[in-house]
Amino acid sequence: YIDINTRKLPDKITTKQNVIIESHARINFAGGWSDTPPYCIENGGCVLNASITLNNEKPIKVIIEKLTEKKLVLNRVDSNEMKQITSLHDIQNYNNDTYSILKSCLLISGLIKEKDRDLNELFNRINSGLKISTDTTNIPEGSGLGTSSILAATILQAIYKFINVHITNLEISHQVLKI
Repeated sequence: YIDINTRKLPDKITTKQNVIIESHARINFAGGWSDTPPYCIENGGCVLNASITLNNEKPIKVIIEKLTEKKLVLNRVDSNEMKQITSLHDIQNYNNDTYSILKSCLLISGLIKEKDRDLNELFNRINSGLKISTDTTNIPEGSGLGTSSILAATILQAIYKFINVHITNLEISHQVLKI
């Protein structure tokens, strides 16, 4: 296990009851991937893109709900999949997993800490259970409209809003690059 937490959060966290964050999708006109390390570090990079809505709605949505029962539930509305996470190993094992972005965000945000021995430490830290739902229903998978990077940024924004932590857009972008 590698410590990828970029935030050091307190041991007890006051949370909101529910959080909903919606984001635009992104369409690239030129320079796609030239802004991504290591290419941009070695060669520079420049991208021209725009944020878009689909059917007049922001198509990327994340909902975080506080649960009375001490459990961690990940929900992908777009594929009608739901998974209850039962161990830290479930979180740390995110290769070839449809929940890999969600799991990575939990680690990067520091909500789940490297020193945690089990999920009860998370539940004690936030004094509840947690359900995180993502919805990209209106965006075709692999479309290039930002469903991985913007979804990760939206999840991180939702987590930080849920735990009442201010984070800058620059911090979010650095965390998304790590994800």
